[in-house]
Amino acid sequence: MGFDTVINMAKPEIPGRFYLHTAGREVYGNEPLDIIDEAQCYILNAILGVAGDKKHRPNFFKSQFLIGLVWGEASDKEKILDLFGYQYPGVEEWPGNVSPFNWVIVNGVVRNRPPTCEEGFTVLSNEGKLRKSKKSLGEYVSEPSPAFVLEHNKFTEIDSNWNWSSMPALFQ
Repeated sequence: MGFDTVINMAKPEIPGRFYLHTAGREVYGNEPLDIIDEAQCYILNAILGVAGDKKHRPNFFKSQFLIGLVWGEASDKEKILDLFGYQYPGVEEWPGNVSPFNWVIVNGVVRNRPPTCEEGFTVLSNEGKLRKSKKSLGEYVSEPSPAFVLEHNKFTEIDSNWNWSSMPALFQ
């Protein structure tokens, strides 16, 4: 078990990295490419839901970078995204000690649940180490996710071609 796929979104208005966990993966499909496509669709829909929600919108749009942990609960047929939005300090304060906003989105609805699992916290910690080793947010965002973030060498990295300009007006 664990995270074995990283979906990079380096070009949208709010860039991010999304890690796909093996837990409950079958809720996204049966074939590897179907799973990745369905996970990307779920990520997009979940993000649109958070961004469009009056309660969550202000903090979402303060975010300058997103980290998402995608997984599922097969017995309940739940698609889940643990989403973290990072607002980074100014250039003078880089890298700083950031406090992310977080949302747990279950089947498209933000729920009041623990923010993530232990493996998720490990990924977030390793992302933090990577971020602190960079000179700026731009350098960090453009860096592909190294294998150490996942703590094993077998993983798939996908660069997504998502473009926020093709999204609804709330991103424009």
